Amino acid sequence: MGAHFKIAKAGMISPRMHYHDSTRRTGKIYVGYIGAHLRSRMTN
Repeated sequence: MGAHFKIAKAGMISPRMHYHDSTRRTGKIYVGYIGAHLRSRMTN
């Protein structure tokens, strides 16, 4: 579930929403995670 965007920014807090767009196949968008930025190879 690689697609995500920043919901808001309040000081140092920037929650993200990760999702999977399956609208072409099922007509649905699946939300996989809402919360603090997840750690990855690109974040420290």
